[in-house]
Amino acid sequence: MQKNQPMAVGIDIGTTKVRCVIGTLGEGDTHPTIIGAGEAVNSGMRKGTVNNVEDVANSIAAAIEDAERIAGLHVSSATVSVNGSHVIGLNSKGVIAITGNSREIGLEDLQRAEEAATVVQLPPNREIIQVFSKNYSLDGQDNIKDPVGMSGIRLEVDAHIVTAATPAVKNLDRALHALDLRANNHIVSGLAAAEATLTPKQRESGTAIVDFGAGTTGVVIFEDDEVQHVSVVPVGSINLTNDLAIGLRTDLDIAEEVKIQHGRAFKFPTPKDTIVVKQDHDIYEFAMRDIDAIIQARLDELFELVDREIKKSNPGREL
Repeated sequence: MQKNQPMAVGIDIGTTKVRCVIGTLGEGDTHPTIIGAGEAVNSGMRKGTVNNVEDVANSIAAAIEDAERIAGLHVSSATVSVNGSHVIGLNSKGVIAITGNSREIGLEDLQRAEEAATVVQLPPNREIIQVFSKNYSLDGQDNIKDPVGMSGIRLEVDAHIVTAATPAVKNLDRALHALDLRANNHIVSGLAAAEATLTPKQRESGTAIVDFGAGTTGVVIFEDDEVQHVSVVPVGSINLTNDLAIGLRTDLDIAEEVKIQHGRAFKFPTPKDTIVVKQDHDIYEFAMRDIDAIIQARLDELFELVDREIKKSNPGREL
C-alpha cells in the first residue's frame, strides 16, 4: 500500500457473527479495494443488540485480527453497523432562509437545511445516526434534487432520519472502546447492503432491500434514488432453527443441519419422503412434509412483516 493512502474499515456486528473488512482508496477511486477480511463467531448479541459487552469485544478482536494479518495494517477506527428492532426511520422537514447578496445556494446551505430537519422531538433514549435528504423545495418549486447554484430565499428539505436506541449504540461503542477502537460512523446493516448491491436504475425505479440475518431482517426501501423507509424486523434465521428443533423434537445443532442441508422456501415434489441427518455416530430421520410445513409457516409470518413495512413506506402504491 502506498504511504498515506486512505484506509476504509467496516465492522459488521451481527447476531451470530462479526465480520471486518479493510479496504484502501486510491486517487480517483470511488470504491475501496479490499485488502483484508476477517470473521468470528459472536455469542454476545441477541436480535441485533448487545447482551454481553465482553463477548462482543472478543468477537470483534478476533475478526479484526484476521483482517489485520491479511492486510498488514493496524486498525484503530471503523464504520460500524447498527442493527436490531430499535432502529426506526422517520420523515422530517427542515426550512432555512438563504442569506447573502446573490441568494445563491451553496453546500453549506444544504448542510444547514439538513441540520434543521434533525430538530425533531425524540425520546431521551434515542439518537439520530443517519440523515438522508430526499428532495428540496425552493420558493415553492418542489422536487428539486440538487439546488446548489440556484437562487432563492426559502429552502426546504424533505429528509428521512434514521434513529436508534442510545443504550444499544453505547453498548456497541463500549465493546469497541475495550479494544481501543473508535467508531467513525454508525450505519444500518440494510443500508450498507443496499449500497453494495443496488444499481442506480434500481434505486431510481423503486426497490426494497430485504436483508436476512440470523436474529433480524432489515428492510430498506428506495424510490427516486432516495431512501424512503428504514426498519428492522426482529425475526431471522435463528427462528427457523428454533422452530425446526421444536417441531421435529430434536436438538438445535441437528435442526440447524436440517435447515442448511434440506430447508426450502416452497413446497415442490421430491423423490424423498424422509431425509437422513448423521451426527457423530447417530442417525436421525425426518419427514420432508414436516420440514416444509415448519419452514413455510415461519417464512409466511416473516414476509407478512416485511410486507407491512413496505406498505408503511408506500401506502396505496405497489413497489
